[in-house]
Amino acid sequence: REYRLRLEAMVEARDRRTGKSLLPATKLVGQTDAFLGADLQSAEQQALPLIADDLARQVVSRLTERW
Repeated sequence: REYRLRLEAMVEARDRRTGKSLLPATKLVGQTDAFLGADLQSAEQQALPLIADDLARQVVSRLTERW
């Protein structure tokens, strides 16, 4: 069986010196598909780094699209 796992995060970025908003509060979703092998917990543990990577790529993309 195949599962789609999602991680939602509210992301906001500000310039530490000026306080200016670089990225207003935005909901981003990282997701990946996982195949259920021996058990669901193992599948989730293998999928978490992939979800975090997908979410991180979205954050970087949002931050750099203004430049």
